[in-house]
Amino acid sequence: MGNEALRHERIWLEPDESAMSETGRLWCQDNVWGDGATEYVRADVAAAALKAAEEGLAISVSQTRYLMKDQEKKVEIISVLEASLAAVYDECESVAVPAKATPYEQIEAYREAIRLLKARAGLGKDVAAPGVRAGPGTSDVQAGDIGSD
Repeated sequence: MGNEALRHERIWLEPDESAMSETGRLWCQDNVWGDGATEYVRADVAAAALKAAEEGLAISVSQTRYLMKDQEKKVEIISVLEASLAAVYDECESVAVPAKATPYEQIEAYREAIRLLKARAGLGKDVAAPGVRAGPGTSDVQAGDIGSD
């Protein structure tokens, strides 16, 4: 029975109230008595399960801390972006783009408004002064693009 008993990871002891044997309570490798039986787990099996649980918990705690820091960074970045976006909306609303007669003139008016916003924000290498047009398909001022509107 020595080596055979080691094959079983768990055994159950019969409850006191249902013991019918003259020799005392019985042991079984299967829980045939239900909730009243006492479960015994081999020490090596219990130690391995405990170690695995502790390692899993350590990894979970580490991952949770990492994810929380990552989440805090994301929340911070999102709040900065939301504030920046709100500032851009406010700035855009402060610039009136007059209606023009032709689509080309309207596009140029929008480009001028964008250049004005860039100038206010200090963006761009060469920000056009009023009356300076950008070349086709660009927003940077090019030499010789000065014209009258």
